Amino acid sequence: MADKQHDVTQTDGAKPATMHRLGWLLVPVLLALSVVQLANVTVARSTPVVQASRGGRIDPAQTRLIVRLAPPTVDAVGAAAMDAPAAALDQLAALAAPGDVTALLPLAHSGVDQARRRADGLTDLYVVTLPPGADPAVARARLTADARVLWVEEDAVATGAVIPNDPQFSLQWNLLNIGQEGGVPDADVDATEAWDLTSGSAAVIIAVVDGGVDLDHPDLAGKIISGHDYVNNDDVPQDDYGHGTHVTGIAAARGNNGVGVAGVCQGCQVLAIKVLDNANRGYYSWIAAGIIDAVDAGAQVINLSLGGASTSETLHAAVRYAADHDVTVVSAMMNQGNETLYYPAAFTETIAVGATTSTDVRAGYSNTGDHIDLVAPGSSIMSTLWDDDYGSWSGTSMAVPHVAGTVGLMLSVNPGLTPEEIRTLLRGAADPIAGDGFSPAYGYGRLNTGETVRRAHPDRPTATPSPTPTSTSTPTNTPT
Repeated sequence: MADKQHDVTQTDGAKPATMHRLGWLLVPVLLALSVVQLANVTVARSTPVVQASRGGRIDPAQTRLIVRLAPPTVDAVGAAAMDAPAAALDQLAALAAPGDVTALLPLAHSGVDQARRRADGLTDLYVVTLPPGADPAVARARLTADARVLWVEEDAVATGAVIPNDPQFSLQWNLLNIGQEGGVPDADVDATEAWDLTSGSAAVIIAVVDGGVDLDHPDLAGKIISGHDYVNNDDVPQDDYGHGTHVTGIAAARGNNGVGVAGVCQGCQVLAIKVLDNANRGYYSWIAAGIIDAVDAGAQVINLSLGGASTSETLHAAVRYAADHDVTVVSAMMNQGNETLYYPAAFTETIAVGATTSTDVRAGYSNTGDHIDLVAPGSSIMSTLWDDDYGSWSGTSMAVPHVAGTVGLMLSVNPGLTPEEIRTLLRGAADPIAGDGFSPAYGYGRLNTGETVRRAHPDRPTATPSPTPTSTSTPTNTPT
C-alpha cells in the first residue's frame, strides 16, 4: 500500500564522490557498473558509481527527478544478462535534456548490505538534476514511456515539523506534568515510571534523520554517533538550524547529570544523519538515503520529525526497507491543522504521531487523519539547542521523539520486539483522551511511556501508581 488511507499510483560503505556533469549518456555506464553477483553475495564494480555532491542548501529554482530503472536480469550463475542492447540504452540516454545524473545511494559499507539493498530494488535509483530551462513535464513523459524505466517522480522537498517559540527538569511538563504553566496535572507521558524499569541501554541506537546535531552539546556528549551529512556531503552532521538538536534532546538527552534537561531514553545512543539544510528543508532523495543508511548502520529506531505533501515511491521504498529489516520508523503528522496527508507519516509502515498541549488537548496545528497512531506532547517542549543552548519549541516534530525514545526504552527491556509488536503496545497502553478507541485527532490516545515499557517488559512488573500531582509555579514562556 502506498499510504495508510489508500493506494496511490505514482507515475510520477564508501561515501559519495564528487558529482560530474555527464548528462544522460552516463546511464548505460551506471547500469553496467551496478551488477551484483547474487550467488556469491558480492559486489562487482570496476569503478565507483558517480555520486551526488550534496553540498550547500536547497535551490528552490532547481528541478530534480528520481528515476528507477529496471534492474539488469541475472542468470542462474550470477552473471549479468542485460535485457537491452547498448544501442537501446543509448536511445534511453537521449530521452531527457542533458543534466547531472547521480546514484541516489552511496555504495554500501559491505557486500551484504549492497546485496540487501539490491534485493529491495534500491540500487537502481538515480537522481537527475535538469538544466535551467528544461521542461520537467516533457522529461518525465519521455522517461515514463520507456519500458526500461519503472517510474519517475519529482525529488520533492520535505521540511521539519517545528513551530519555534522561546521561554530544566521542572519545565519539562511533557515528562512530568504537575500543573506547571497552567497545564493539567498528569497530562504527560509518565516517563518517570518508565525510568523505574530502565533509563535506556547503550545497545539501542535511535537514528535521528534530521538536520544534524550539536556534536559538542554537554547534554548529548558521548552518546552521538556521527552519520553522513547529505546536505554538505561529508561525515560531520553538525546542526546549523537547531531542529535536529532539539529533537535529539527530547529523545535521548542525558539524565541525572546535573545539566540541562532529561531525554526519554537517556541511555540510548543516537545516530545523527543530516538531511535538512540550514533552512530546515531537505530533498526526498537525501531523506531516503538517510533512512537506508540508518538501517545498514544498525539503528533499531528511526526518528523522522519531518514530512512533505508529495507521496513518493522512492521514500516509500526506503521506509519499506527499514520495516523489512525490523527497524521501527516514527514520523510526524505535520503542522497544518487539517487532514492533508504528509509523507512518510502516511505510509502504513510508519508510526504516525500527532501533538498535544500541556492541557491534554490536541494542539491546533497538529494534522489529523485515519492514519494517525497516537499523540504525544508537542507544545512548548524544553530541549537542547545548537550552540550548547536550551529552548522551548512546538510542533509535531517535538511529539515524535517522545515516541522514538519510548521505543528505545521498550527495546532496552525486550530487544526481540518487532515493529508491529511495538505499534500494538504503543496503541494499547496509550491514555485515551477522546473516549475509548480510535479517533482521527488522537489516534489511540496520548503516549504513556511508563505503561508501554511495563507491558513491553518480559516480566510485566507491577505498575507503579502515579504520584498525586501538586501544582507549582514556574516561569512563563516568552513567545517569539
